[in-house]
Order: sequence, then C-alpha cells, then structure tokens
Amino acid sequence: MLKFVCEQCGYCDFLNKTTKCPACGGAYIKVSLIQSYKIEHRSFDDRFKYIEEKIIKHKINQKYAQLRKDYQNKRWTEYQQQKKEDQRKERSKISAYQTKYLSFLEEAQNQGIPRSRAENIATYAMQHEMYSLPHCPSCGSVDANKISTGTKVAKTAAFGVYGAMSDSGKTWKCNKCGCKW
Repeated sequence: MLKFVCEQCGYCDFLNKTTKCPACGGAYIKVSLIQSYKIEHRSFDDRFKYIEEKIIKHKINQKYAQLRKDYQNKRWTEYQQQKKEDQRKERSKISAYQTKYLSFLEEAQNQGIPRSRAENIATYAMQHEMYSLPHCPSCGSVDANKISTGTKVAKTAAFGVYGAMSDSGKTWKCNKCGCKW
C-alpha cells in the first residue's frame, strides 16, 4: 500500500527513505490507508486527478509532472535492464548446468555404461554438486554407488563388528570391479 505522496509532483512512494521526493525534490505527505487504497485502485490518469483534488488540493505544475514522468520512465528502464540481466544470468546458470550434466553423461557412456545408468550417475553428481564423477582407483570406472550410512548400520547389526569392517572408512563401491574406497 502507498504511504507517501509528493505534494509538488504527485509521485507515490511505498517507503519513506528520505524526506524529499526522488523525482522533483518536493516534500512528502503521508496518506491514510483508505486514501492509499483509493489511489491504487484507480487508472493511471485518474490517480493523479484524485491526488490533485483530495490529497494535495492543487493542480500539479506541468514541470513537476514531467519530472515525475521522467523519473518513473527512468525507474522502469532500470527495472527492465535489471530484469534482462537476471534472465541472462539464469540462462547462463541453466546452460552451465546442462553442459556439466552432459559432460558427466558422456564420460559415463564412454566407459560402456548403459544410458539409463549413466543418466542416474550424472543426475546424482549434479544433485550433490560434485565437480567431477568419482573414479574407481582400481579400474577407473565411474559406475560407482555411494555406501550409505544405513548400509553400514545394517551390516553392523547383521554381522557385528566383522560385518562393518569391510566398509569402515569407505565411501564408494565400484559396480564394475567391487572395489571400495
């Protein structure tokens, strides 16, 4: 909701960061909640007629009205530029994500891993923000699964300390050669 209106140019502001209007330098008038509602729910031209008649109670000088319009156009242009920059950054992020995903997928497929499994490997790497795929130290394969804490607990419960010894200090298990590292 609007809270402040400039008494010279009719510029409406939500926050009173300064005591002067950024468009023309005039002083702000604080408006009530009801007046704010009435201003916001009018057409653009009708809005300023209402401000002239009910709030500042005088005609807005054309010079100040032009200053307001220029300021609003400047703000709109800045907003559009910022929006374009944000969209460009977002597209860049998406492109980088896709490129990385495809490189992971290609690396896995080059090792003869089926596409569905390669997609799972690439997806896991992307979800966990990995910089590279884990490679088996024995065979060099990227077809590896993470050894979960649940697996370690289940082995300890089922086989005791001896069952947990094989996974102790290990994080990955190669699906190709069975090596754990």
